[in-house]
Amino acid sequence: MNKNQIIAGIYNYLNEEINHSAYDLIITNDIRVENFFVINIGVYLKKLVETKKIKSFNFQHTVLLLKPKRIHIDITFTDLNNEETYLELKHFSISGNRGKGRKLNFYTSNSFEGKKVGIIGDCEKFDSLSQNGIIKPEINKICCAVITPKPSLEEINAITAKFSKYSELSNWNLNFQVPFTDQYSKLGFFTLEKIK
Repeated sequence: MNKNQIIAGIYNYLNEEINHSAYDLIITNDIRVENFFVINIGVYLKKLVETKKIKSFNFQHTVLLLKPKRIHIDITFTDLNNEETYLELKHFSISGNRGKGRKLNFYTSNSFEGKKVGIIGDCEKFDSLSQNGIIKPEINKICCAVITPKPSLEEINAITAKFSKYSELSNWNLNFQVPFTDQYSKLGFFTLEKIK
């Protein structure tokens, strides 16, 4: 399997193998549960290792910076062609059940530190690690968005239009490995992938 097949397989696994009542609970309670998705993606990748469709995968891959600092990459995997992929995951909960509701945004604010974080923060982390020679340029760098429920076509069109306005994303591609129209109503999915 190549990288794109593996990424599309992640969505298909989350859609087909997870009891959909779990998505009902996530949506009704308007909660963000990235670890839920990371663990289930790990179950999928473990099956790919066991069936010899990929060589390996890791959770919380540690990247050492200047001691004692380090950062973690959510998931890494190596395909049968020895192509490595680093994957950061973000879960967007946009049900609107909390306050005025959450919208689908690349950025969220972290008022405690006075900075903006979110999926763009993950892209910036990859860019910084690459620019400083910490991550090899040949490694695939992907930021994955899992969205509950699936956004409307209007919301996806709006976020797609905004994509080109972020200078931080000038060397990234917005991808739908599973076409938006084919995605399950309670589970949306897209990726941002670093252009090599």
